[in-house]
Formats: sequence, C-alpha cells, structure tokens
Amino acid sequence: NNLQMYKGINLLNNGNINNALKVFLNLCKVEPKWAEPFNKVATIKFLQKDYLTSIKYIKLTLKKEKRHFGALSGLAQINLRLGKFENALKNINQALKIHPFIGIKNIKPILLEKLNKKEINFHLNFIN
Repeated sequence: NNLQMYKGINLLNNGNINNALKVFLNLCKVEPKWAEPFNKVATIKFLQKDYLTSIKYIKLTLKKEKRHFGALSGLAQINLRLGKFENALKNINQALKIHPFIGIKNIKPILLEKLNKKEINFHLNFIN
C-alpha cells in the first residue's frame, strides 16, 4: 500500500487530481486505520474548494492520528477562508504545539491583528 500512496502522491504532484483522489479513496477503504490517505483526500477536497468535505476528512485523519499537524494546518487554512478566525487561531496553536516550526506559524501575527481589529470594531459597534 506504500506503492499506492506513492502513486497517488505522484498523480497529485503532476496535477492529475481526479485519479489521485481515486487512489487515496481506495486506500482509505483498504487501510482504514492509516491516517495519511484520509489527509490526502482532505487536501484534494481543499484544492477543489470543497471545504466541508475536506473538514470531514480532516476530522477522520485526526481521529486516527490526533497529532497530525498537517491536518491541523489544513483545518486552519479552511477556517481562514471561511472567516472563522478564532477557530483558525486555535488550529494554528494546536499545530504549533506539535511542530513549532510549521510554516503556517507565519500567519499567526496577521490573524491576531485581524482578530484585534474585529474585536475593536465589535466594541465600537456595540457602544454606538
């Protein structure tokens, strides 16, 4: 099944998303305890902008491997796109506890600034 994973990754890297998805979905059935094929499905669904299905597969990935920082990072990216900034920050913090050098850490200062502005605007709107 490592060969199938390798095949799926090569297909994905070469832009053959639909065939890669078929490989990873099959691996999910054949290796239901292995987190990585579920995470690859989540990645493809993210690329297809099918965020709800991506979230479903991220949750399945995290059930199998709760310290999967790639899945947490992906969830943060989805929450950013959906405007769920508090959730995105929570996901980034979870990923950083596992992998302190993960690339998504660079988004954290921007996200904190956005949340502070949102909080300020909320308070201003509430006062007026």
